[in-house]
Amino acid sequence: MKRPTCGVLMGELLKVVLLLTAVGVSPGVMGDCGGTYLDAKGTITSPGYPNNYPMNQLCVYTIKASPDTRIKFWCEEMKLQESVGCTKDWLMVNGVYVCGKTKLRDVYGQGELKVEFRSDNKIKAPGFLCHYERVTGTDYEEQLTNTLTASSTTGLRYDAPCECAKVIQKNEWRGNFQSDLVITVPKATTSWSICLRFSQPISNLRVWIANPSTTTGRTVTLTNKSYNGNQAQGSILKIDFIVSYTGVKPAVTSLTFNGSPLCLQ
Repeated sequence: MKRPTCGVLMGELLKVVLLLTAVGVSPGVMGDCGGTYLDAKGTITSPGYPNNYPMNQLCVYTIKASPDTRIKFWCEEMKLQESVGCTKDWLMVNGVYVCGKTKLRDVYGQGELKVEFRSDNKIKAPGFLCHYERVTGTDYEEQLTNTLTASSTTGLRYDAPCECAKVIQKNEWRGNFQSDLVITVPKATTSWSICLRFSQPISNLRVWIANPSTTTGRTVTLTNKSYNGNQAQGSILKIDFIVSYTGVKPAVTSLTFNGSPLCLQ
């Protein structure tokens, strides 16, 4: 059988690139300012990485998979211009903005994940080195969309002002503790879902004014009862709960309200 020559192979590759371009897909290449990424796993960097990125950039990276496939995204290196509230240079994934040396870790999307990078007209920096891969099964933890490793207090903001929540411990006895979860409702809603993430697995969770998805494990989703789904913007939602555990005492490390992350005070 006659093998295709290098010229034939390059011609076929060019046809694929032209076809993708014709349907609006720009194949992503590491170091590009934006593009569409179709591989099962890959790497995305700022333009020119590891050299300083140019000024006045707005790059959109789109990672695509089948609708039922989950995509995991994380950053290995992050060196952007630092600013309070990330108002100058920033990287945005799933509505979470980071800058400075704040590293995104384990951000998830399903079917498609969009990443945006913006630089202003003042300061250059080495930029970012991030990776993505398709995941299935236990590799994905529902609602865990903004686990961060922060090296500064100025390197994080949300697409909307970050509303805060408090977990106030009231009582504690061997293998149990009782706390109030106090949330300032960020937006008026007729129903709500709260995803709690614990530092350690719990053996039981008791709650009275919400329906828990499960009472064990590290992630618990609470949904409203029939009588308390309507919540006005700015109202205070207070949920009393008791956690039972074995071994190391767990703590609430992150939470979301209707899919949006809340700051823990």
